[in-house]
Amino acid sequence: RRAGLDDVAYFLEKAPGCYSFPGGAEPSKPFQQHHQARFRFDESVMPLGLELALRVIDDFLS
Repeated sequence: RRAGLDDVAYFLEKAPGCYSFPGGAEPSKPFQQHHQARFRFDESVMPLGLELALRVIDDFLS
């Protein structure tokens, strides 16, 4: 069981929606799983995630 993914699946059974999983791993570093001490997030990709969220919101409201 994967908590985050499964929780979203339960919500989507009740209401229309979507789930996205944009990546943020640093390509120059060895891959590490989330919630591990050695995991590093490439913060330079945050504007891309924000743009994705804003486009979804804009589409929903239009």
